[in-house]
Amino acid sequence: MAHRSAIDGGGPELSKRPLSYRYKPNHRVSVPVFLRLHLTALGHGLADLGVRSLPGGDGFGFVAGCGHSGTTLLASKLGLHPDVLLISRESNLFLPERGLRLARVIAEEWLAFARQEDRRVVLEKSPKHVHCLHRIRRLLPGVRVIVNPGGTNERFVAERLGRADKILHPDNRSIFAEIVQGRADVMFTDRIEVELQTRRHAELCSTMAANLTYQEKSYLVPQDPAWLEFVDTWLALRLAEGVVDQVFVAHGFQRSAAGVSAPTRN
Repeated sequence: MAHRSAIDGGGPELSKRPLSYRYKPNHRVSVPVFLRLHLTALGHGLADLGVRSLPGGDGFGFVAGCGHSGTTLLASKLGLHPDVLLISRESNLFLPERGLRLARVIAEEWLAFARQEDRRVVLEKSPKHVHCLHRIRRLLPGVRVIVNPGGTNERFVAERLGRADKILHPDNRSIFAEIVQGRADVMFTDRIEVELQTRRHAELCSTMAANLTYQEKSYLVPQDPAWLEFVDTWLALRLAEGVVDQVFVAHGFQRSAAGVSAPTRN
């Protein structure tokens, strides 16, 4: 995942390799600025190698996402909980140009202040942190992610979340109750299931406006060309007549133009 920098108007990016640096093709800077940014990233990359992870990482929560996607509203709602200490401004603490050494010092101060105020969780909101999740996990490895074994969910967690504590839960029907009970922190799943479970459990919420991956679901049918043509025709007619949309609406959802189901709100 690339990490975008806000220095000098944005544009420079760090690739998956820790000390690799490149620019978007449409971003032009002078040679001195390029060298300064390159040396800054290189220096922070080397310094970060000696930064130890912070104990008590499970006492932090981060709200990140696309700009103007509701992160401010979500953070303000979560910050109303008496156990939560909400950081009042966007820190952008984990952006690549900051360095993890500074991030560790500030995170320690937040944690100490939270304990002084008898708060269990420090909550920080910086939308740009969505590009810096691996840096957050590097410094605060205590976050727990729950996943049902097998399939695309487990594969996504294995590929994207290298440092998080992964909990394999065998029963997909009760997996969300683990989050409600506080035995897990996060689960990645299908968009429609996220919306359905947030309706069933008031304690849960969706945290990302955009999808991370795209998968299609399908039904298996016998290898019979005539039967397949009949099924395709029947489904095309039901879609054209709006029958499929009516089924979604009857269950409290509506189909979006992108084909992703989202709940209807009163």
